[in-house]
Amino acid sequence: MGNIDFKTEDLPVVVVKGHGKLGIDECRVQCEGFEKLMAKNERYVSVIDYRGAKLSVSPAVSTYLGSWAIKHREAMARCSPASVIMLDSKLVAIIVNPLLKIMRLPNPVKIFNDGPEALVWLREASKRAGLDVPVGVKI
Repeated sequence: MGNIDFKTEDLPVVVVKGHGKLGIDECRVQCEGFEKLMAKNERYVSVIDYRGAKLSVSPAVSTYLGSWAIKHREAMARCSPASVIMLDSKLVAIIVNPLLKIMRLPNPVKIFNDGPEALVWLREASKRAGLDVPVGVKI
């Protein structure tokens, strides 16, 4: 069993950290966190850090994420101009990338395994959207 830490202390940066084996329950927790922000029209960029976690890319997870993305597409476009996903493995990225395409997200999402490189990209994407990433944020 895994768990998700959903941290908003550094808004406009939201850091989601996965631990252990991540499945449908953890997926729901993560999505519920984003729903709360979108309900308040909070603008944010997200760092979804799955390094060290074991992802379960099951049909249930894929279906849930796809449906969730369709349902929340307008709110995501309004609230979340960019996201990075941190993964340990390029092989896992090969599996996750098609999922992202299926979800047809309204904002750019990029996969990284290098934190400093991800932070540079996130800062640039944030700036284009009129958001500032606090100086102390680390990935």
